[in-house]
Amino acid sequence: MNKTMRRRSPIGAPLSAALLAAWTGGAFGQDAATPASGGLAAAPSPYYLGANQSFTHDSNVYRVPFGPSDNYSSTSLLAGFDQPFSRQRVFGTATVSLNRYQEQTALNNTSYGLLTGIDWATIWKLSGNVTATLNQSLAAPAATVAAPSETRNVLKRKGLSGLARWGGESVLSAEGRLGYSTQDYSGAQYNAANTKNEYGSLGLFYRPGPRLQLGVAARLDRTRAPFAFQLADGTFQGNETRGRNLDFLADYNNGNSLTASGRLSYTRQTNTSVDTADFSGLTGSLNLGYRATGKIAFNLAASRDAGFNATRSAYTPVVVTPTPVTTGPVSTTAALYENNQVTNAVSAGVTYAATSKIGLTAGARYSRARIITSAGGVTSGSQASSNVTDTSRGANLVVNYAFSRAWTFACSLARERREVAGAFSYGYTDDVAGCSAQFLWR
Repeated sequence: MNKTMRRRSPIGAPLSAALLAAWTGGAFGQDAATPASGGLAAAPSPYYLGANQSFTHDSNVYRVPFGPSDNYSSTSLLAGFDQPFSRQRVFGTATVSLNRYQEQTALNNTSYGLLTGIDWATIWKLSGNVTATLNQSLAAPAATVAAPSETRNVLKRKGLSGLARWGGESVLSAEGRLGYSTQDYSGAQYNAANTKNEYGSLGLFYRPGPRLQLGVAARLDRTRAPFAFQLADGTFQGNETRGRNLDFLADYNNGNSLTASGRLSYTRQTNTSVDTADFSGLTGSLNLGYRATGKIAFNLAASRDAGFNATRSAYTPVVVTPTPVTTGPVSTTAALYENNQVTNAVSAGVTYAATSKIGLTAGARYSRARIITSAGGVTSGSQASSNVTDTSRGANLVVNYAFSRAWTFACSLARERREVAGAFSYGYTDDVAGCSAQFLWR
């Protein structure tokens, strides 16, 4: 993709975005990322300090079939700064959250999110940015050939990215991107998902008018998973995924009510250890935003991506403990694993400013991943594969009330339904309701 993944922030961001983030994939609604730095520029002070308290009811805290419900509390401290100087700007945000469950105390955890960076500009129309992130949160379960176990699983992520651009708003411009990230899970069953990722791209852009920009970019990425597959003898085999992409890009902004961006890519993805996951074909994305009036706005997003669990922008094959099978008179052990090869997703949302203090946000999303499930026998060394689908649907509603300049309150409702269908299948539904209060001192 032509831009890196954005991660979620239910605690430090404005509460409407916060509670929405808990629904859109934050593990159990507790990702402790940071608010977008750009929102601070209009504030009287470039610095802020704050606190947030939320209470949530989750009908299925482990995201498993007929899983237990529970109530939990999140108490957070947050801080940030956004300081311009000369033609540069430095920014940073930090959040730490203490999450405590009423019954499922094994899920008690401390989550945090750190982000810092610099936007720079210099002579000869050169500009860009450098950003670093560090996050820890409970992890939502990835697609597996069986229902996930009811255990605590903490995800730690680190990332560093950079962008250099030449040309600015000129007719012709160019930009290059580099990035590096890691993710590590505490749960033993997710060892296969502990990965390191590098990516880079180089693009050329043409602006035929003030509202439209067209571009083409070459993009490379590599993901290394040292413990990708568990073999029949109990040892692990690594895998390296390499992606090569040719991106055709377009951005449109009429300066008033309509924005649109799109990417059409030819993608070729190869793997060192599992040929069934190789992919060649078209991928892409489309994003539309429309402001109908000063109070109501709509957005629509659609994407088709290749990779392991592309809906989470993370490589996460999941190993299942080998089980004995018998083929004729010979007893062997089959190791089962899977990956998401292609994921199609669409989401839509609407925001409505009922008054100057009350805002509403509603959204719906749908994703469908085609999964390859393989089994390897020790004696024969053969592999068999079957298509499995991982389908997820969700909807949410958030009400935000800005009581004063410093105080904000919000409540949300969300529902998610997931079905993994095939030779090995499971599904679950989950309903989440919560309210938050946030204080910011600037």
